[in-house]
Amino acid sequence: MIWYTLVLGLMALCAFDYFWRLYKNIRLVRPINLPYVVVPFSSTSIFMIILLGTKWVLHILHRWLPDDVADVLDDTMLRTRWTVKDRVAKRLGGVYMKATSKALICSVSDASVASQIFSNRQKFPKPTQQYEVLELYGPNLVSCEGREWQHHRRHTATIFNEKNSTLVWKEAIQQTQQMIEHWREASPDTAEKGFMVEKLKADGLKLTLTILSNAGFGVPIPFKPVPQGLDKGPEGIFKDATVPPEGFDFTFRAVLAYISAHIATVILAYKVVPKWFPRQLVPVWGKQVAAYRDLDAYLNKLIAAPKAEKDNFESTANLIDGMLLSSRRAIHQGANDGGLSDIEIMGNTFIFTIAGHETTAATFSYALLLLALHQDVQEWLHRGIVEATREEPPEAADWDYTSLFPKLATPLCVMVCGSP
Repeated sequence: MIWYTLVLGLMALCAFDYFWRLYKNIRLVRPINLPYVVVPFSSTSIFMIILLGTKWVLHILHRWLPDDVADVLDDTMLRTRWTVKDRVAKRLGGVYMKATSKALICSVSDASVASQIFSNRQKFPKPTQQYEVLELYGPNLVSCEGREWQHHRRHTATIFNEKNSTLVWKEAIQQTQQMIEHWREASPDTAEKGFMVEKLKADGLKLTLTILSNAGFGVPIPFKPVPQGLDKGPEGIFKDATVPPEGFDFTFRAVLAYISAHIATVILAYKVVPKWFPRQLVPVWGKQVAAYRDLDAYLNKLIAAPKAEKDNFESTANLIDGMLLSSRRAIHQGANDGGLSDIEIMGNTFIFTIAGHETTAATFSYALLLLALHQDVQEWLHRGIVEATREEPPEAADWDYTSLFPKLATPLCVMVCGSP
């Protein structure tokens, strides 16, 4: 009886706290004089993220609730926000507020207002507490603000240079040629002038991942896996071995692909759930735990190898070596901030590569789908490429990035239109 009373009392206390905080936020939003809606949950609520991620709950939400209410709830959650499009903005205006029990949220769809917000970092500082989940492997440019952001910016801005772009260019040509060859071999259609692509999304993810592996980590991996025996050299653990290296559950290629595909659950396991909670108590997190641990070990080894060459100040093309070089120069020149730490290099590398991988792959897939639907645009794109490469070598691998890329106006237009 006592336990029953305690449980009921705790539930009543939680309910009172919830409604009291919601009431306070409603009182705060009224004097702002902007249109507002009251939302019963926050977009960061773990329970609601899981609940609204189930199909039957979404079915009830969209079938039983009025359209306006369903739109507001969808607009609150990151996963379903895209389905609302501009319906809420048309009803409430270009700038409106949401009052939840945790915070007040301002939604902006007016381009001029958004421009003012993004151009004034002092008046509109980044809510860094919302970006802590992105510090999976360490602090990074996206998760920080103020002086810390300036510190990260100083040592990451220079790594995106022409040398890195040239590496991406060469790797993209090589990987695309390998992907097309794979499509020809795997196509059930044996026509001489064409082939059928059966797994566009999966192949798009693989293509961008292999490009980012070399451009970001300095580890070239072929589009089509080539299993090899384990090499005991320092770079051997990064090869496509038939089995993972000793002490690892994943090969380097496999762990990149797994974390990229399961980024949400890996973040849930390591950044949302409290640190003191033993992950081993959740059996379904077994692979997430192993993948997180393996990528952490791989990144540490990638950072340790260049650091051994203390006197090497040569410019490098991949992102990890570029950040190490910037930090080494800062230390050598006696700079106050001392460059990026190892954990900051790991955090930024993760953000620049793995976290941005799916966006790049989605743009590629959308572009190909749109081209398939619009034959006239295909022909226009082909004419533009033929014209731009008229004086180039016959082999694409020999094309020069510096001279050719500025001429490729039509592919750039297609990629902009293909961005979802």
